[in-house]
This record gives sequence, C-alpha cells and structure tokens, in this order.
Amino acid sequence: MGFVGEFHRFAAVIAAHLGEIAALAAAGLWAVSARLFRHSGHRLPPLPLNLCKNALALVLLALTAPLSGASRGHLDPEPLILLTISGMIGIGIGDSAFFAALNRIGERRCLLLVETLAPIFTTGIAYLWLQERLSPPVMLAIGLVLAGIFWAWSDDARPATPGGGGWIFALSAALCQAIGTVLSRQALTASDVPVLWSTMVRLGGGLSLIALILLGRRQTFQVSRETFSSPLFGKIALATLLGTYLGIFLQQLALKHADAGIVQTLLASSSVLVIPLAVLSGERVGLRAWGGALLAFAGIFLLFRN
Repeated sequence: MGFVGEFHRFAAVIAAHLGEIAALAAAGLWAVSARLFRHSGHRLPPLPLNLCKNALALVLLALTAPLSGASRGHLDPEPLILLTISGMIGIGIGDSAFFAALNRIGERRCLLLVETLAPIFTTGIAYLWLQERLSPPVMLAIGLVLAGIFWAWSDDARPATPGGGGWIFALSAALCQAIGTVLSRQALTASDVPVLWSTMVRLGGGLSLIALILLGRRQTFQVSRETFSSPLFGKIALATLLGTYLGIFLQQLALKHADAGIVQTLLASSSVLVIPLAVLSGERVGLRAWGGALLAFAGIFLLFRN
C-alpha cells in the first residue's frame, strides 16, 4: 500500500510539472545536439544545414505519426496558421541566425547572448500578448537561471574578435526564438491540436521558409564528397534525432502545459547543461563556469518548487 501511495504521489508530481519536465528534457537533448551541430556548422553553410536537419526531422515525424496512433482530428485554420508562422520565425529564421552567430562569434558568446536574452524577450512578449503573469517567486527563479547562464558563459575573458555581424545574428536568433515560442503557446492553449501534429506543422513552416529563401537567392551551394562524408552525415542525423525530432516535440509538449517564459528559461538552461559535456570532451572549464551552472540549477529547483 505504501508503494502504491508513493507511486500515485510521484505520478501527481509528474502531471503537475509535465511542462517543466518536458522543457528540461528538451534542454538536455539540445545541449548534446548543439555540440554535434557546431562541428557540422563549419562544414555546411547555416541555411543548407538548417534545411537538412528540418527535412530529416519532418520525415521522421511523418513516419512516427501513424505508428503512434496520434490522430490529427479536426484542425482549425487559426492554430495551423499560428504554428506555421511560429516555425517560419522561430525555426526558419531563428535557427539559421543561431548557426550563423555560432560560426562567427563562437559557442561561448553566442550562447551567452541568445540564452540570456531569449527568455527575457519571451516573458515580455507573453506578458503583453498572452497576458501571462508570473509570480514574484517564479520571476526570482528565472532571474537566478539567467544570472547563472551569464556568469557561466562570461568565463571567457579573452578579448572579443570581430564577429562579422555575429552579434546581430545572435540578437535576431533570441528575438525569433521568443516570437516563435509565444505563437506556439497561443496555438496550443487556444485549441486542441495534438502536440505531435503541432510539431510537424511548425517544422513544416520553418522548412518552407528556408526553401523559399534558397530558391529566391538562386544560389547553389556545393558540398564536396569529402565534406558530406559518412561521419558528418552521422553527426547531422544524430543531432537532428535528438535536438530537432525529439527536442522540438518536447518543446511543444512543454508549451502545452507551462507558461512561455518558464519554458523558454528552462530551454535556455541547455547552455549550462553543455558544461559537463565540454569537460567530457577534454575542454577546461573554470570555477566561475561551474559556479554559474550551480546558480542556474538553483533557479531551476525553485521553478519546480513553485
């Protein structure tokens, strides 16, 4: 009886924090995929890389939908339009801008800027657009997470090198992430669209915009056989499976069950979750980075307590 009672209590906690748990799981997957995409991003331009990963993820989702038994039911036009625009802005423009910033200013500066600004932008837009009001304890927890991210990634004290527009790309990525998140939140809470189908529609919107941009430029990008080698394709496929296929599904699930500002903050914690991965890769991580990570984890703990 005691075991049954504990199980029901645990299930109740999971149900109460499903959105936060999904967001944190997505952040962990994004931490892994970000490192894989970083190596791929130096071999493929941002737009083709974004097109490749989204197309592959969309195929996987299309194969998964019938197997999962998920029914699209009756989908109203309004949430579909919102999800499509969300994908165009958040994935089509936002991810491409993120990859461009990653290549120009490096992982540290890119994550420092994008992951601290995106939650702030999201909270502000959700407050104005969706009237989402966060309590003072939740705002304090979000502040701790963002302070931890800033502290951890400002550990790099080397002088900044010319970014070639990298800072602008990073700011654009943060703003696009915020707008895409709020639009998805509105679509998911104002309708009964299934999470799996919402993920497909959002990815389809991002993919269509990238394809239109490439067609509008009428430029061809050449990838040598050595560049698109089996190891490179394997990294792209694995990063897509973890970060795009599973990650965006979990993001949509989180937005169905939690406020946009909370979800975006937990997603931003991927930038501190990547610190242990950096250590495992043989990189040196200073005490300040670990201190920032601990501060962010304290903020995450408070988010789950409220």
